Amino acid sequence: MSKSETFWAPMDRLTLSITLVAAGMCMGLPIYFYKKFPNPTALSLALCIFPIVVFLLVSLFAIKSYHLEDGVLRIKRTLWSTRLPLQPLESVALVPGAMAKSWRLWGIGGMFGWIGWFRNKPLGNYRAWVTDRNQTVVFISGGKTYVVSPMDPEKFVRALEALKT
Repeated sequence: MSKSETFWAPMDRLTLSITLVAAGMCMGLPIYFYKKFPNPTALSLALCIFPIVVFLLVSLFAIKSYHLEDGVLRIKRTLWSTRLPLQPLESVALVPGAMAKSWRLWGIGGMFGWIGWFRNKPLGNYRAWVTDRNQTVVFISGGKTYVVSPMDPEKFVRALEALKT
């Protein structure tokens, strides 16, 4: 693939809802603790700062977009990109709801997306960078299974299939 293509990573309603509730809690808890403990101590300061730090750290893993160029998929995050070589690309398919009934082995489950290592019966072990669980694309490259959720999954599948030829 000589040209590059970028596919945005929009959040579905559940992911957006979880993210907003988590943001509210992480910002609201410090206010609560500040009012509950008006005379600052090390513990009360830690209780105020900890939720904000957690929220900010998790936000760094947020998926912004997927970028295809020269046989490589770059998953753009807040401060970095995860690089996945797509050769050899064994298969690619649009599989809405591919993450259904998955167990999270390690990663983030809902806040800013579904990111990390997961397992379910149809896919086995797989790695996911998903923001919309209803528009998932599953591909196998180098014997490993990956799940992503680009804004235009049909176009994304066509772009990946072009790499197989």
